[in-house]
Amino acid sequence: MHLAAHGLVVIALPTGLTTGQPIPREQARIAIRAAASELMASEATLRLMSISHEDALSVAVVSRGFRAGVDVVCTRKTPADRTELLQVARDYLGPAEAQQFAGLAPAALPHAFATAWAQWEARLKCHRLDLAEWSPELQQRVDACSV
Repeated sequence: MHLAAHGLVVIALPTGLTTGQPIPREQARIAIRAAASELMASEATLRLMSISHEDALSVAVVSRGFRAGVDVVCTRKTPADRTELLQVARDYLGPAEAQQFAGLAPAALPHAFATAWAQWEARLKCHRLDLAEWSPELQQRVDACSV
């Protein structure tokens, strides 16, 4: 594995795709951290920036000199209840995002929600922020991270 020219590496480990059964979360956490540590040992300027686990996939972002965040979301686990998704979107993704979702066809909503959720969580992780309800101030802080 080599560091990309722009200083960012994404490490993805299947953690159960071949068997159809995900490995325990703690075991996945150990495996992805070991892979990231091995890469970082090869170059002192690298830092582990973010890790995400979802079902059968663990992902880590390692970078040189800038912040990064990553999040993985399984779209098949996204709730299909439209009312619930729109409420969660209003609470955590903000009114503008919730308004966009309101106009989507029911079949398109779970995927759109999962994509927006993963982007939002990755931006929060970029700034080392915990998941919190949306506010204009929080939006302003995370806007500095590009997706």
